Amino acid sequence: MSLDQRQNAWTAAALSLLFPGLGLLYLNLPLPALLCALVSAYLAFSGIVFAFGHFTLLVVTVASFVLFHLGQAVFAAVMTRSLASTARPFYTHDKLLLIFALFMLFRLETTLTPAVRFLARYLPVEQQDASMKPTLLSGEQCILDKFYYRRFPLQRGSLATVQIPSNPGTWYNVRVIGLPGDTIEVRNGRLYQNGQPESASYPLLTDFSHLSPDNDPFHLRNYGPVRLQDDQIFCLGDNRPDSLDCRAWGPIRTGAVVGRPLYLVWSPVFSRIGRPAG
Repeated sequence: MSLDQRQNAWTAAALSLLFPGLGLLYLNLPLPALLCALVSAYLAFSGIVFAFGHFTLLVVTVASFVLFHLGQAVFAAVMTRSLASTARPFYTHDKLLLIFALFMLFRLETTLTPAVRFLARYLPVEQQDASMKPTLLSGEQCILDKFYYRRFPLQRGSLATVQIPSNPGTWYNVRVIGLPGDTIEVRNGRLYQNGQPESASYPLLTDFSHLSPDNDPFHLRNYGPVRLQDDQIFCLGDNRPDSLDCRAWGPIRTGAVVGRPLYLVWSPVFSRIGRPAG
């Protein structure tokens, strides 16, 4: 391979790494370049879709994107040699600085814009105590979707992260068990919603035997009844005997809901990593 061929091979590979298909366009191969760009866009879009639905698919998609990105750069470099006698580079070297500048600006915009949107919407949130056991364990980290309840309505049984006005620096993961207009009562540790015993589809801890009936400062065993106003909800932890929640705070405003935990990104129990939060 001549010096010019080696230079063209490195140039094609560098352009391909800068933007998928650009190296093939440099080699005057517009259709393969377009195909590379479309495949790369599909894999990137799939990664966004899977990011908040299935952890395993997310890992597979990201790995596929990286391998494809590297592979198309190698392919462009190899094609330089096979096309040396039949094709001339579409762009001359004196124009490469302009190409690099334009695509670096494009790449910066397309990289930073989704990143800023991601950080504005998704945040890590830690389960700091045992109040949501067995759904969430103490020390587990979840990805929080701040916009979730802009798209989906709150329901009885919804998992949510809330911010209490009396302690704005701390977020609490809770279970929504009462909606505006509901009447909530806790009697001998059992929850009643609009006069009916709770029928939960999620796991609960409800053994109050270690708590003295005469020493209940947070109303864990008995609370209410209370009717929720039009802008109020009522939330409890899944670990009913060991949870600081609306039995201590009282009903909270719907505006106190920060978002919804989606899935676990860290857990002291390694096998739980990647699971939906609940």
